[in-house]
Amino acid sequence: CISSAASDVYKRQVVTVLFRGAAGLPITTPKLSYSGSWQDAQTAIEYVNDKYVKDPNTGVRRTRLYAYGVSLGAQILGMYLGKAGKQASKYLDGAAIYATPWSIKKGHKFFYENFYGLY
Repeated sequence: CISSAASDVYKRQVVTVLFRGAAGLPITTPKLSYSGSWQDAQTAIEYVNDKYVKDPNTGVRRTRLYAYGVSLGAQILGMYLGKAGKQASKYLDGAAIYATPWSIKKGHKFFYENFYGLY
């Protein structure tokens, strides 16, 4: 799910990307989100770039685009940046990741054992 909100004070647009099934979103495809679904970040970034960054008539960039990921979102954004390499700079002017789970295997084991497999 991609939603946007504009701010009159700073004339900026903010876009939020949520994982499939997050916040009560319906799951409409057989694909679920997981820690390795970096293609979801690529799809969202390219969509936002086409819809909000590029001029629809000329294709020229009319604004900048930055990405920020937290926790699992940071994991996926980091994977996208690593996989896309220099190609990411075609879409993004900068990116920041925060609270990245550096060891998915250890984290999975912790959550599974402590939350009875519900997480």
